Amino acid sequence: ATIFGACSGYATKKLAKTGGLMVGVAFMSLQLLSHADIVRVNWPRVEQLVVGKMDADGDGRLTQNDFRVAGLRLVHNLTQDLPSAGGFAAAFVLGFRYG
Repeated sequence: ATIFGACSGYATKKLAKTGGLMVGVAFMSLQLLSHADIVRVNWPRVEQLVVGKMDADGDGRLTQNDFRVAGLRLVHNLTQDLPSAGGFAAAFVLGFRYG
């Protein structure tokens, strides 16, 4: 389970970086189109939608605790029915940190 934990942590980090890249490119594209008066973006509504989807602890705000809760849920789901969940979780953290 240890090698799977390291590989899962590595893959999670790469997916998070790719997701961040995609969000950044989308934001810059929308801002460019908005600046050129091609589209009009309702940013308060966008914020409301994003916070609603990503608010893991249900407090109505997007905080560091939401990311901690999401991370714990991810590791819990990945370690379900594994005989050595502790080794998986430790290797996951190492794979995520050094990947």
